[in-house]
Amino acid sequence: MIENKNILQEELEQLQKDIIANQQYYNAWASGETAKGYAVTVENAFHGKLEGYAYAGVLATGRKPGKVPYHFNEIIKRWIIAKGLSHKDEKDLNRMANAIAWTIRKEGSQLHRLGYKLDIFDTPIKEFAERLSGRLSTLYRQETLNQIHNS
Repeated sequence: MIENKNILQEELEQLQKDIIANQQYYNAWASGETAKGYAVTVENAFHGKLEGYAYAGVLATGRKPGKVPYHFNEIIKRWIIAKGLSHKDEKDLNRMANAIAWTIRKEGSQLHRLGYKLDIFDTPIKEFAERLSGRLSTLYRQETLNQIHNS
């Protein structure tokens, strides 16, 4: 069963890499904090997971309008800086952050308003499932054949 656990670990780590690569490909990337928040844990040969920040899903679908986190303007200011968006001074930065935060609160993010969905997660998850299934099937087939031949 150790080999199963290793396969699960490898495939979850590849899933993590694929998701991060898609974030970069779709420019759903600013500071890299979301990517740093992903963590793979494998408890045994049959149970493993890839976890990330609760907000990671909005990378694919955008943010709906409505209630926002406390200090949302500060979060937007850090995003503006991480994205390298130009601003003249602190006052201009605050003005930009307030405008963006207001728009997201009232109308949602641009990705949400346009109704787009970026393929950040769907294809990597599908490919993960296919790879894992294939590798485990091969392993079980070989173990079964070995048991038959050794009996």
